[in-house]
Amino acid sequence: MNIALIVTIVLVMGVIFVNGWTDAPNAIATAVSTRVLRPNVAIGMAVAMNFFGALVMNFLMLKLQRLSVISLVSTARVIPVKSL
Repeated sequence: MNIALIVTIVLVMGVIFVNGWTDAPNAIATAVSTRVLRPNVAIGMAVAMNFFGALVMNFLMLKLQRLSVISLVSTARVIPVKSL
């Protein structure tokens, strides 16, 4: 597997993890302080949604990368090189 692809996947997953790390406490605190959800339910929902969000974003990133590679290959023109 290409090392650039691995680095890209790791960096994207890191960004998604940090984003979830900082957004989840705000969402949990809002739901609990307004008494819409009990703390255990709010934490469980935050964990599940952050996990599924990371999976979906990773899947979409890989699908987008595959589409961009296919479009680059299909639109590439072959330019003949004159022999010396």
